[in-house]
Amino acid sequence: MRALLKIYLAGPLFTIAERRFNRELTREIGAALPRCEVILPQLRAGKYIVDGKMDFDAIVRDCIEQIDHADAVIAMLDGSDSDSGTAWECGYAHARDKPIIGVRTDLRGSEDDGLNAMLRRTCRVVIAFPATREKIRPLAREIVGAISRVFETKTH
Repeated sequence: MRALLKIYLAGPLFTIAERRFNRELTREIGAALPRCEVILPQLRAGKYIVDGKMDFDAIVRDCIEQIDHADAVIAMLDGSDSDSGTAWECGYAHARDKPIIGVRTDLRGSEDDGLNAMLRRTCRVVIAFPATREKIRPLAREIVGAISRVFETKTH
């Protein structure tokens, strides 16, 4: 594995609960895999607030640039239908040949192992981690294990 992996965390970031979860998961992944930089769009978006208004064009450009520079994408795919922005980021990452690690903590089912088939079939790995487990550290460790497996197979 390279000295520093850049991982883009795609997921909904519109509620306090989502934002807290994203920050905690980022922190735990970083602790479990110190040679990894997790790119968290919600932290980057703050610099694109001008006169109290979001510069959405700049945010979109920044997200695209960050995916382009990332080695892989972790995609939070919860919800009765996954977040539309996350789905777009997955499609873009797939088109750029970036490995996608899908994560689903949602207990609700859907068409293909709990996910839309387009998302399920383009993720290199899908981690099912039921919300009833509630602890983020074990989830982060599962994600780190998946990252390690993806990059071991990519280098051999």
